[in-house]
Amino acid sequence: RLMVSSDSGRTWKRRAVPAGVFDLAIDPADRYRIVASTERGVFVSSDAGEAWRPVNDQLAGLLAWSTGDALFLVDGQGQAMRSADGGKTFASAGSVGGQPVAFAAGDGQLYAALADGTVKQSPDAGSTWTVRAAP
Repeated sequence: RLMVSSDSGRTWKRRAVPAGVFDLAIDPADRYRIVASTERGVFVSSDAGEAWRPVNDQLAGLLAWSTGDALFLVDGQGQAMRSADGGKTFASAGSVGGQPVAFAAGDGQLYAALADGTVKQSPDAGSTWTVRAAP
């Protein structure tokens, strides 16, 4: 379920999603813009999930939206990709080197947790990845 709140969490509204969701990312510059990675591809909503439109039916994976216009996706094989147009098109950025189970962006870095317990970090938009922690 996708639930949204416009009053700091005091009340919630349920929103329908376009297909089974793998991950969601909220545009840091527009709280109403949501990108969803689903079993049918990437969808976008510009009204906090009231309506969705497909933008890319070829990709699915985990999402992370860094500051600015960079939306990142890492697929099930660990291929990292970058979109500068909100998910319509993606360009290859590099490989995390394994199957991701979590993906995040923060402080100008990308972070990927892999199925084997390794956590990797990329300071250069996914081009290179280094081990930050290992089991």
